[in-house]
Amino acid sequence: MIRMFHAIGRPRLSAAGVVCLSLTNRAAQTTTLAVMVLSACIFVPTRALANQRGFLTSAGTRFVDQSGEEIILKGCNLGSWLTLEMWMLDVKDDKRFPDQYTVERVLQERFGKPEKNRIMDLHREHWITERDFEMIRSLGFNCIRVPFHYSIIEDDDNPLQVREGAWRWFDKIIDLAQRYDLYVILDLHGAPGCQNKFDHSGRRDWNRLW
Repeated sequence: MIRMFHAIGRPRLSAAGVVCLSLTNRAAQTTTLAVMVLSACIFVPTRALANQRGFLTSAGTRFVDQSGEEIILKGCNLGSWLTLEMWMLDVKDDKRFPDQYTVERVLQERFGKPEKNRIMDLHREHWITERDFEMIRSLGFNCIRVPFHYSIIEDDDNPLQVREGAWRWFDKIIDLAQRYDLYVILDLHGAPGCQNKFDHSGRRDWNRLW
């Protein structure tokens, strides 16, 4: 499922690149996760260009590389890959599965947590593949936006701890993007505590910290 977008208007993307989880409470961590680079970060498209240009930054209403050259972003959204979005899964009107939280809860109740995690990984392995990156580039786009849920990084059973293999999917995304000369915007679409009442934050009507 690819939703097109064209970056226009005032840039609001930063070039920070460090994640800090050494916080003392859940609310502080949530704020950090929402503000950190993973919610709005552009990576360079190739290793060769990385040595020359580095991250994109904003200059007024423009995106520029480190040489000051303006970069026009044209890309698409890779939704429901690292965070489930019910309308993209065509179950928006199915009251049995209003959000990702419910989907994962049902899978865990039926099969146990290890199998639930395996099924979620199967979805991630096949929803978007290298072929999609190749197609996106062939259509003339130079950027992808990847929404993700915080549970990719942190397990609720072990709060304030980065889960084992947390960076697996981000590494894969960046490697593929570099292969096909694509910039990447990583979008923290579902923060701990949920940032709104909608299903795409991970759990409907559960905005407890925002």
